[in-house]
Amino acid sequence: MLFVFAIAWAAMFTACISDRSAQQIAGAVVRQAVGDATDLGASATAFRLETKRWPKDYAELSAFVQRSAGKFQLAQYDRVEFMKLPDGGLEIYGIAPGRTNQTTLTLKEADQK
Repeated sequence: MLFVFAIAWAAMFTACISDRSAQQIAGAVVRQAVGDATDLGASATAFRLETKRWPKDYAELSAFVQRSAGKFQLAQYDRVEFMKLPDGGLEIYGIAPGRTNQTTLTLKEADQK
């Protein structure tokens, strides 16, 4: 029932705004969702490329992001855990209000040398 109400509300709401505005709102929602899903992985990968190692914890990654002068951003997380994998990769598990983000990063052959 709630789902049907949400669809009806969305249809009414989008009918009241222009197609361009609806596209801008949808684009902002997608950018937010994708950004939150990739912020830890992208920042950790950039850290690895610069330092030739994975960050040891969220505090170290956060410090790197702060020094990036806005190039990288992190969402606010309640808890973030890093686990180095036997193959040299890194698993990142982040919990933020309303979402959980689990990312597994692997090394390419060239990165391992």
